[in-house]
Amino acid sequence: MHFHLKLTVCAALISCCLVSENLAWAAKLNKSAIESRDISVKENLSQNSIEDLQKACAGESGEGCRLLGFEYYEGSVKQDLAKAFEYFSKACDLQDNWACHNVAVMYGSGEGTQADKSRSLEYFERACDLDNGGSCYALGLMYDSGDGVEQDIKTANRYYQKACDLDKAEACTNFGYSFEAVFEYSKAAELYYKACALNNDLGCFNLGNLYKDGTGVSQNYRKALELFSKACSMDNARGCNSLGWMIENGKAVRQDFAKAKESFDKACRLGEPLGCENLKRLTDAGR
Repeated sequence: MHFHLKLTVCAALISCCLVSENLAWAAKLNKSAIESRDISVKENLSQNSIEDLQKACAGESGEGCRLLGFEYYEGSVKQDLAKAFEYFSKACDLQDNWACHNVAVMYGSGEGTQADKSRSLEYFERACDLDNGGSCYALGLMYDSGDGVEQDIKTANRYYQKACDLDKAEACTNFGYSFEAVFEYSKAAELYYKACALNNDLGCFNLGNLYKDGTGVSQNYRKALELFSKACSMDNARGCNSLGWMIENGKAVRQDFAKAKESFDKACRLGEPLGCENLKRLTDAGR
């Protein structure tokens, strides 16, 4: 009983840290979404002249307006954030979901327009309604933390679920936390599995913990080892520390103190205090 209560508190604390971390990250991601969108669009961008994009936009092409907006945001013409905002807005009115997302970002940052969180929320909602996973995830973060809106965990989870359904990996991880907090570990495991398959380091780490402890899934050290290894390869500090613990203790792998120290050292360099402590402990013991 006490064990489960402790897990719940830990899960809640980790969830808070994750949301806070992701809100800071989201501001960076949102800008990069304007910059890169997706590979196929960026590859085709160089094949279109500004004149071609202007004609496409004038012909009511949402993609043409969005790409033109990108050129003014940061492209082959002199940067003009007000024009970028104008073209993204037109593209959004033409039902281009990434353009709506970009307008939301610019309202949030005050780039090219006056900062307005209520308008940012409105455009994230429009983009999410048009199945933009990044915007659905952003809405989940906002409602989860009460950033610009009244905190509402149920609404946050609804947006996380939709974003996860749209393959937004971070949303799958955050949605998984909501199930872990109420002891629904099997459902949490399903969501962490999807997040990990989408290469989210926290999803891999969380699923690894469930397999290590046999919580919500059958205990399986080999799977835990693989998941911690994948998380560590994506620079998840706690994943590296857990990988080191597995190697040090010979869980599903040959015991190897030198390799364990390598994992602890990486965890330490990535900012995990336990990694530093474990590295010092083994070093002091002459391992």
